[in-house]
Amino acid sequence: VASSVAIGLWSLAIVRRGTLARALGIFGCLLGAGTVIGQFTGCLKQYPHIFVMVLIGQAIWFFSAGVQLYRSKTA
Repeated sequence: VASSVAIGLWSLAIVRRGTLARALGIFGCLLGAGTVIGQFTGCLKQYPHIFVMVLIGQAIWFFSAGVQLYRSKTA
């Protein structure tokens, strides 16, 4: 949950500042909020395939953010 909160906060900053792609920020906000909600409702424990989808979503987000930071001239 902590990594999802971190992704959500960083994505919120991306959306507000617009330094990276806004789609990445929106995806991260949805991913972070969805993971926290899924954890507190018990869906991540009850359905392991949802947990795997969260892990894949985080991997995609980290890879995309890394590529955009690498290509960015302001980072």
